[in-house]
Amino acid sequence: MTIHPTLSGPVPRLTFGRGLGDLAASAITRIDSNPLNQLMVLDVGGMVLPRSALEYKERGVDMGRETLIREGGGTLSTVFLAGWMGSLVYGVYRLLDSFFSINKRGIHFGSWISAQSMDRFSNLLEETMKETPSGRVEAIRETFIRKVLEGLQATDHVQANRINQDLLGKLTHQRMAQIIRKNLSEKVAQGHLAKEALETLVSMYDRSGEMEKGIYKVFERAIRWKNLQRAYEPLQDEAKRLIAQIPEWRILPEKQAMDLAFERLLAPKTHAEIVRLSKSAQKASKNHVGAMIKVATEGGLTDTVNWVDRTGTSLLKGRKLPVVLRELKYFLEQYMDRVLSDPLTGQLRKKLDDVTKEQTMGLLDDLIRGVRKTKLWLTALPFLAALGLASIVAPLNNWWTKQKHVGKVFFPGEGGPPKGKGNQVFRSIRGGASPVKGRHYGAFQLFEQQQRAGTRSGMLRQGALQGGGQW
Repeated sequence: MTIHPTLSGPVPRLTFGRGLGDLAASAITRIDSNPLNQLMVLDVGGMVLPRSALEYKERGVDMGRETLIREGGGTLSTVFLAGWMGSLVYGVYRLLDSFFSINKRGIHFGSWISAQSMDRFSNLLEETMKETPSGRVEAIRETFIRKVLEGLQATDHVQANRINQDLLGKLTHQRMAQIIRKNLSEKVAQGHLAKEALETLVSMYDRSGEMEKGIYKVFERAIRWKNLQRAYEPLQDEAKRLIAQIPEWRILPEKQAMDLAFERLLAPKTHAEIVRLSKSAQKASKNHVGAMIKVATEGGLTDTVNWVDRTGTSLLKGRKLPVVLRELKYFLEQYMDRVLSDPLTGQLRKKLDDVTKEQTMGLLDDLIRGVRKTKLWLTALPFLAALGLASIVAPLNNWWTKQKHVGKVFFPGEGGPPKGKGNQVFRSIRGGASPVKGRHYGAFQLFEQQQRAGTRSGMLRQGALQGGGQW
């Protein structure tokens, strides 16, 4: 009998060697893990460096440098610059908000939801409230979640279903075939979640037991914090001074006047607290969202999904599963639970009547409009800044090259001498300037002499013909 030796200790990591080899391995890992890095490497290796090297060889150092800056700047603008500007703009926005409270609704913009998803979710919430006659908030919330999850559809379910059917045809074990048929319900055959996975995900979006982590209960915790602030005597004294300054409040009952004063004093701080708790909840929920993705994948969904309604109409197409699950969580946490909650306690209301349903949709519309306006600027400004910076760098780079040549130099497509090496060193004839001494100065002198000789010969021939002589 042959005894195979066992490995003891850690398994050695596969590398390319030491020094440069490890550096290459690390670079390959970074390139493989980020599509932006892949795009940059392809553009730099396939366009920027070859073109810059060719310009340097054929037209000199200055043109090589000009090409490197122009092409390299284009790569940075296309791949990274807008993202860098976005981070800068968002950082400036947060800084201004800390001083001037410009985030009037207390929305955490790190909990990003696309405009299309926002539209679909808000329309679905309005539809769900209309379809829930009882007005029970818990029922509205659960029905909404179910509609979203039931509508998610795997993109390769047709192929998966065909494989399952082939497998069923080859199985001879009747018990095993029965189990597979039981699991392959009509919904699963269409690429939807299996029933058990659906129920698990619905429970994972439930609010119970998540108070300490803050998942889904951001607004409730912020309102609880605000109510605790009212007990501090310095804030009460400040509220009384504010009431004394506003004549309309002085005639109100004391409690009502104090409520108005506290609301005005604490509103900016409460919004800041909502943002802080949202950021904390986002970090705390990473493992929670990861578990959701695992359940959804094991339940039959693929990495890319479609979202269809009960009639089969497509609502979202070709979306990444993790993105959809996170957006649903953010919509519940930042918008839906907030408008369905009592503004005095932060807790979910028990029931909505017709009036409060209208008020709820009004609050949701106000939130979404404000967020869209801010997101428009947070999205547009980085692109405009990147475009402006690229538009400034390109002319400056061109101007610098001209200054190095003491005037305007012929660039590709600019016109000039039709043939000869003089085309590489001539400045524009329109400018009437003398040529620049460079590596092809001798070629320019020869070309200029030929031009002058041709001009003199033409003048002599024209004079002879006018005098009746022969040339």
